[in-house]
Amino acid sequence: MIKFASTRRTEWNFVFIGKKKINVPYLEELPNIHFIGFVAYRDLPAVAANFSVGIMFWKMTDWIKACSPLKLKEYLALGIPVVSVPIDEVVEKYRDYVEIALDGPSFVSAVEKSLEKGRCKE
Repeated sequence: MIKFASTRRTEWNFVFIGKKKINVPYLEELPNIHFIGFVAYRDLPAVAANFSVGIMFWKMTDWIKACSPLKLKEYLALGIPVVSVPIDEVVEKYRDYVEIALDGPSFVSAVEKSLEKGRCKE
């Protein structure tokens, strides 16, 4: 989904925070993909203030499908729109607040819709 979106929306930047535990040269070579590594918790709000959309795009394993992602609550608390893969809890409890993406084209569409909504003003 990320490669699909980044090659079709080259004006978008994708910034990933945290330790990268997998080798993804097909993403690392793209100019609009940025892996910035570890960010201290105290610095996360300042970094995330620059986000337009929070994305949750894990590979859909049985474990991920059944998880309750803390990252979703953090994104929502920051007031940023969220795009997620179809994690059961996200679909069941947060579908009114989160755009769900199943593949590359639906991910692009979900991000576009989220960008149109913008940040929560409340």
